[in-house]
Parts: sequence; structure tokens; C-alpha cells
Amino acid sequence: MYLNYIFFEGTQAGVIKMAPVIKEFENRGVAFRFICSGQHRSRSLKRTIELFGLPEPESLTGSKKDVVNLAGLTTWAPKIMFKLVHDIPKDSVIITQGDSITTFVGTLWAKYSRCKLAHIEAGMRSFDIFSPFPEELIRVFADCMSDYLFASCDSAYKNIERYYSRKKVVNMGANTLIDSMKLALKIGHNSFAIPDEPYTIVTLHRLETMMNREKLNRALKIIEMVSKRMKVLFFMHDSIASRIKRDIPGVEYNDFLEYTEFVNVLWHSELVLTDSGGLQEECYYLDKPCLLLRDVTEHGEGIGKNVCLGFSLREAEIFLRRPYHRPNPVDISISPSKLIAEVLLDA
Repeated sequence: MYLNYIFFEGTQAGVIKMAPVIKEFENRGVAFRFICSGQHRSRSLKRTIELFGLPEPESLTGSKKDVVNLAGLTTWAPKIMFKLVHDIPKDSVIITQGDSITTFVGTLWAKYSRCKLAHIEAGMRSFDIFSPFPEELIRVFADCMSDYLFASCDSAYKNIERYYSRKKVVNMGANTLIDSMKLALKIGHNSFAIPDEPYTIVTLHRLETMMNREKLNRALKIIEMVSKRMKVLFFMHDSIASRIKRDIPGVEYNDFLEYTEFVNVLWHSELVLTDSGGLQEECYYLDKPCLLLRDVTEHGEGIGKNVCLGFSLREAEIFLRRPYHRPNPVDISISPSKLIAEVLLDA
């Protein structure tokens, strides 16, 4: 075992995926630190921490609001790095997740402090450094610098196994998100009124969508196309709420829900439109037809099965006529979070 286990996260999606791993350490009585970078500062992030019963994190601010664009990142990241530069025992492991700027900062911190680094969701690749940017570069950098690499699927595992033979590379068999969903359904906060009629869920939040007016307009046209077929529930992140007009007929605009409520709404939905890789995975596990509004994705789950990829209006029309479903069920009894705990605690 190591002297210190430090969970370093700072985004809503990251905390959701990291929560079951933190709970696994907590249930085993293992001491750890939970540090929140402050990349996201919304009330929903704080509420997510509360709902999952996570300990109050050590908070690093650096910004008074969510960091959602490159200009904000250039001023926020150096402030956070300055706050992190302090002595921690070298016999420590810093645990990061995904491909956010928080992951990048955590990687730099681990290497500067000469600590071990564990990267959850390792091996994800779009094989295009500019799409998505800067996420693809962050993935490659984090994997290169990490000592423990936890891949969530076979394709991600194959991407890194041959290159990092001297490191501990683990195929988890699924994303920790599958444990997050099971926890959310167990908690069961269901105050949002589920519509009686069939409905589609929409979410958009990625920088590559928000900062590209052409892509955003295409996404809105596809949403309008769907709204003519069935009711649409558009759950809006703070980062996109000010960038679009709420004027598409048949679309109900909502603030983003707490995760435990959102999983319940997703469970009852007919269709999902999103640019989120995490939601793509959730749709795969629940077998929900998903139109993924991205040019490329690092997540292999569901592609060609229940997931249609791209901004093409023609492909979207074909998909809407006959949504995809995956042919075989997913084994939801596995627990990636338990595997991560076992590997790190046995090291």
C-alpha cells in the first residue's frame, strides 16, 4: 500500500465517474484525500458530492465561475498549479480520471512531486489531436506519464498495452460509470416529472460544439428535426445556456438535473442526442439509441450498435426512422471500481 491516496478531480462528469472509486476506498477503511480543482464550481457539482455521500473535498478555487473556454483555462490552470506546489510524501499516488484540464494539472502535479500517478479511463483515442482539442492531447500526455493505467474497454486496452508494457495496464471491462449508475439508481431521487409520452433527451456541452458555430447550428437543426417527431427534453449545462435561443417548438428547456434524477429520466427515454462521451457510454449500458453529435469519439462503446456518430442531417434522418439497438446485453454485475481499489491497495 501507499502512504497517501489522493483523488484529484474538478468536473461534474469526473466526480460522477470517480465517486464509486472513492466510496470503495471509504468502505474498506482506507485513508485518502479528496481534492477538488475548482474547474467546475456549479451548485450541481456540490450537490453531486452530497448525493453520493462523498467527504467534503479540499477545494482549490482559482476562478469564481466554471472554466469553460480556452481563455479561462490559460489563467485558471497556472493559479491551480501554484496552489498545488507543496510537499507531499513521495510514497503517494495521485488518482486522476478522463481528459479534462484537471487531469492535465493533476498529471503535472504528480510528476513535479515525484509521486505515482493512476489514470482512470486510460487508452481512449480519437487518433486526431485536433478533434477533440485539447482532450486528445491530454489523454496521450496523461497515459504517457502515468504508472497505473485503467482502461474501460478492449479497444482502449489495446491502444496502450503494447506501448506501456513496463507499467501496470488494467482492462476494467467497463467504465466506472456503470458503478455510478448503480449507485444513482439505488439512491433514487426522482422528483423530475417523467412525461407520459415518448421523449428524447438532449445535452450539449463540449468546447468543440460550443466554439464552432457551424457545428452548433447543425446540432440545433437535428434537434428541431427530432422535435417534429416526439417531445424533446433539452437539459442545459451552464456553459451553453447563454449561447442558444430557446425557440425550437416542441422542445422543453431545463436546467441540468442532479445525476441521480438524470439517470432515472434517461432510463425512461426513447432516444438520446448528445455530444457527451459519458452519456454515450450510459446509453450503451442501458441500450438507448443515441445520436452522438461529434465528428469522432474516443469511446468505442455502442458505435454501429446503438450509437450513430456525426452531424450529418441525412444520417440523422435515417437513424430517426430506425434507431439502432445493440444485439447483446452488457454484464452490469461487474465493478470496475472494486478492481481499481484492489490493484492500488495491493501495490
